[in-house]
This record gives sequence, C-alpha cells and structure tokens, in this order.
Amino acid sequence: MTDSSTGDLASERREAILLATVRCIARQGYDSVRLRDVSKEAGVSVGLLQHYFETRDALVDEAITLGNDKLIARWDDSFADQSAHDRVIASIRRVAARPELRDVSVLWVEFARASMRHEHLRERHRAVYSAWQQHFLEILEAGIADGSFRPALDPEDAVRALMAYFDGYELEVATGVVQPDVQPFEDRSVAFALALFGSTRQ
Repeated sequence: MTDSSTGDLASERREAILLATVRCIARQGYDSVRLRDVSKEAGVSVGLLQHYFETRDALVDEAITLGNDKLIARWDDSFADQSAHDRVIASIRRVAARPELRDVSVLWVEFARASMRHEHLRERHRAVYSAWQQHFLEILEAGIADGSFRPALDPEDAVRALMAYFDGYELEVATGVVQPDVQPFEDRSVAFALALFGSTRQ
C-alpha cells in the first residue's frame, strides 16, 4: 500500500469516527458522550480513538466543528453567478434538504448549550453563527442593489430575524415539538426568507 493510500485510509477512518461522535452528541448531549460510546457507535476500539484524538474533549470538540463545517460547506460557489433571489432559494434548499435534519438540529442546539458552559466553545459558536449571518447578508445586500429585494427591516435586522427563525425551528425539532419533515421545512423556509427580504418577484 502506498503512503498516499495509507493517508487516505487514515483520513477516512478519522472522519468516520468524527461522524459517529456527532451522532452520539445528537443522541446523548455534549457532556454525556464518553469514549466508549463513540467506540461502540463507530465500531472501533477505544485504543484506536486515542490514537487519533488525545482526549475525549478533543474528540467531541472536533466533531462539533466538523458537523457545522459540513453545513457551511453546503454553500459552495455553484450558484454564485445566479441572481440574489435565486441564491437565497438555493442556499436555503441546500441547508434544509437534509435527511438527517433531526440530528443536525440537535447538534446545533447542543452546540449552543455547551458553549454557554464551556468558554473554549463560545468563539467557535460565534464563528459559525457569523458565517451564517454574513452569507445571507451579502445576498440580501446584492438583492437590494439589483432591485430584487426591498426589505421592510434594516438588512442586518432582517438577517437576524431569519437566523432566529432557523434557531426556533431547530429547537422545535430537537425537542420533538414538531416532526423533522424536510420538504415542508424547506418550502416554509424559502417562503419566509423571500417575504422577510421583501422579494419583488411575483
């Protein structure tokens, strides 16, 4: 086996462990996850976990970072040349159209909860939140410039309202108040964003 192949296998195994950790966090909560839980979920030994991650905290922190990085990565440049109106729709559909909607919602709520108790997570949480806000603010401002959006609110306030909508929905999904029905969530989120941003299209 070549060094490249060995490196690829190690990278794949490491990511599989992190994704197993994400599932454990979604199921048990940040503070309750133990190495033996991840070992069982990932189907590997505790020793192998410790080979890749020095401590339990390093493992769960990186898993939270990976989970949210994967979410942000869904906003790629494949629709950067579209109108602001279409970019909002594409962005929301990319984020909302996830079969693992409940796990992602629980992870985000747990990330926010853990950041209140663990100072080292607060900056990570702010960074993810800021990335969300900046993404939609740039689209809204582009839409105002090209005439496709006329929000009743200040642009930053409109984006904050959109973020609050997502936060509220994910809290409802995480706590079981509503069912994680992907298609209704996707359609409702698009309609809400276009109304909030003051879409001028009929």
